Amino acid sequence: MFNIGFTELVILAVIGLLVIGPEQLPEMARKLAKLLNELKRAKDEIMSPVNELKNEAHRAVEKMRRDVDEQMHTQVSELMKIKQQVEAEQPVQTKSDEPTKAEIAENDKDTKPE
Repeated sequence: MFNIGFTELVILAVIGLLVIGPEQLPEMARKLAKLLNELKRAKDEIMSPVNELKNEAHRAVEKMRRDVDEQMHTQVSELMKIKQQVEAEQPVQTKSDEPTKAEIAENDKDTKPE
């Protein structure tokens, strides 16, 4: 939590022994441990609702994503059906600009004198 190594801990113990004294040092260590436990418990109590809200937000975002995916799939399916209907209704077009044999024969009939 505080990233304290063994040497730092020994130095703190020696300073505590000199400042507080050997009689009060064990009592102060117990009080410090209690304080740290209470702080940890308070942090956990605060973080619990925050984590619940975070999880709820993740669930809501995931639900929205699934809903959007489903709607997009539905829209794409509808567009594909419309495309197929339009393609089925359109007459087949020739790829060349040249007249077909039927058109040439029709033009020949119209231009021949009777």
